[in-house]
Amino acid sequence: MFGFLLNLVIIMKKLLVNDSTMHALQKKMDPLAKAIIDAARDDYSFAIRYHNDCDGVCAALNIYKAIKAVFPQTPIQSLPSDSPVYYVEKAMQELSEIGVPSETFAIIVDHATGPESMDALKLLKGSGVTIAVLDHHPNDPRVEKIADYFISPLSEGGSSSHCAGLLCYELARLIDEESADENLAYFAMQSDKSSFGNHAKEYKEAVALDYATHYRELNLPFYERFLSSKEMVAESYLQAKEKIENAMKLSEKYTEVRDFGAYFVVISKVSKFLKKKEYPPRGKVMNEIIAKKERDIAKPIVCLGVTEDGISFRATSEILKMGFDANLLIQELKKTFPAEILNGGGHAVAASLLATPESLPLIVAQTLELIGKQIRN
Repeated sequence: MFGFLLNLVIIMKKLLVNDSTMHALQKKMDPLAKAIIDAARDDYSFAIRYHNDCDGVCAALNIYKAIKAVFPQTPIQSLPSDSPVYYVEKAMQELSEIGVPSETFAIIVDHATGPESMDALKLLKGSGVTIAVLDHHPNDPRVEKIADYFISPLSEGGSSSHCAGLLCYELARLIDEESADENLAYFAMQSDKSSFGNHAKEYKEAVALDYATHYRELNLPFYERFLSSKEMVAESYLQAKEKIENAMKLSEKYTEVRDFGAYFVVISKVSKFLKKKEYPPRGKVMNEIIAKKERDIAKPIVCLGVTEDGISFRATSEILKMGFDANLLIQELKKTFPAEILNGGGHAVAASLLATPESLPLIVAQTLELIGKQIRN
């Protein structure tokens, strides 16, 4: 108890992002950190479920390292997820593999807060598992009632820039100040394009980690070893950069720019030059495309990355000021195409949807109409 209070005093002096949102969230993290420490002391096992990208891994790693620093014998299961959705099938499988549910603490980071994940969370809760969720995506309001602990910057006036890696760094500091790794928060913020990131520096580890997470769902001990190896980080960084450059060259042939007067829409047929399950993923290329177009075009931009079964959205900050919101647009599309859109959501500036291939041309056409409607309104 003394150690927890000491950590709290230290953190109150300065948060990494020292704003009203993080101060409000710290009040919610205090009881969560204490609950984690108490559960570990009572011989609970832990399951850390994380979105398998740079932000999710960095978030999970800080919590993993903090628990292990204080309670090295505590069993911690790594549960990576390539999907932002927590499916019932996965919940059933995980419940079959854990020990005693009533003595298990599940910490879910950077995913599983949308409506498609509620059934899986209910199963977990119904089994007796203690649940903590830390996420920065727009959430279904039901998650607040299902989870025992729910940490979201959106509930405290924050934004997606308060990414999971940042949230979990501050939580880790409350558990064990000494082991909490500030660099992991900066890697996460760079990868997620957070406005709070250190924009004067490129962290090669963030690029390398994005590269590593793309190929397979790997466990937290591996990612810890990966980041500690300068050779692996350096080689992964070089390979990632080369593949991104090649993809950008290929993209020019399959990318068009449409002028809507006050704004531009960039449509890139990414499935024409990107292969599934190969690096770079479409989201990474979309980030590069919109960054390039923003330098070339002096107007607000929305970028659509179209595949045979989905759309990735990216937007500039200028078009957000005009009323564009990718997540809200997807929710509106779901009303028109309830059967055709299989899942979708995300942030205002970055989101995606998955749909039946035959419906995609109509969805793209409706998307262009809704962009105009959002901006006019």
